[in-house]
Amino acid sequence: MIKISKLSFLKKYLIRAIFSGSAFFSILFLFLIQFKVDDLQNDLNQIENEIASYNQEIEILDTEWVYLSRPERLRALASEYLQNDDYLKVSQIKDDQSFRSYNMAKFKEAQIQEMAINLK
Repeated sequence: MIKISKLSFLKKYLIRAIFSGSAFFSILFLFLIQFKVDDLQNDLNQIENEIASYNQEIEILDTEWVYLSRPERLRALASEYLQNDDYLKVSQIKDDQSFRSYNMAKFKEAQIQEMAINLK
């Protein structure tokens, strides 16, 4: 009888030890998962903040682009810096022959540039 009680005591002890150990490791594992989730949540918040910062910077750059590319500003800059813009003005045409020679010269110049690009 004593042997049976010792055997049943060992079984109960072993089962309790297994359950206690598995509960302990389960709790430990859940804590580790929670810490990992917290780290990932912090990373996600940091990335979302960076995205918001970049979006704000894009909005500022878009606003600057709209301001800098206003037609009246571009006209003023063009008149200031593009004095000789390779356009033939009507006041410069003396006769029909000079207009043709100007166009032919520009056409040949463009052909030469195109051939040079094609050779590369």
